Amino acid sequence: MNWFPTHSEVLVSTLASTEITRRIASVTKKVNFLEPSFSEKQVATFFNGNVSDRAFSISKVITRADSFLPLLRGRIESSPHGSIIFIEYNLFPGSRFFLGFWSVASMLLTLFFSGIQGDHTLAVVCLVAGLGNWLFSWSNFSRKVEDSKQTLHRLLDLQTKDHG
Repeated sequence: MNWFPTHSEVLVSTLASTEITRRIASVTKKVNFLEPSFSEKQVATFFNGNVSDRAFSISKVITRADSFLPLLRGRIESSPHGSIIFIEYNLFPGSRFFLGFWSVASMLLTLFFSGIQGDHTLAVVCLVAGLGNWLFSWSNFSRKVEDSKQTLHRLLDLQTKDHG
């Protein structure tokens, strides 16, 4: 069981691996956050990240902060009739850290109020708040994954018959 929101998929395409890499690279901007031109808009850029010959690590371009934006890590393998793309959707490390921090904090507060203070009402409030934060995170992450999946599928021109 994964403690953090995650999603994976395997796509099968009739496109060659070089064409898939080319399509992803053509709409991906390699971002250097220290570069002054970072704030400039670029036409037809859907993703930020890195694309290599058989792998990519990208995320959707956003205009405002989003803690639940998935990081897409993909591996492309050639097959006799096209390509197979293995994709993992994960939270960014900073988002994982804060989700883990607040989950541990709420559990410690639950134990503190329940065991040391003997206030079971506050313990239940802390537990519900921690579980609510977790469910909220999974829900929003799942919604953002669907958005990223649709963008990537459109980019690769995948039809329903091409992926499962």
